[in-house]
Amino acid sequence: MNTNSILCIKNALKNVDLRRSQYNVTEQYPAEMVERRKAHAGHMTAARRDKKRAVLIRDKLISTVDSLFDQA
Repeated sequence: MNTNSILCIKNALKNVDLRRSQYNVTEQYPAEMVERRKAHAGHMTAARRDKKRAVLIRDKLISTVDSLFDQA
């Protein structure tokens, strides 16, 4: 599959409401990325407990000290 067809499928799935159905669509990450996300999850929950904004984007932890939230 090329990039255009993948983007087309993702855009089509955005228009489908699956909340009340038995199906769902989630991103599947490679095993290495899943391990990095698990390692960051503890840090993210600790930051949220300290009332800081923190999110996981792919395999990177973004928190209030990063410039992403400073711009918002």
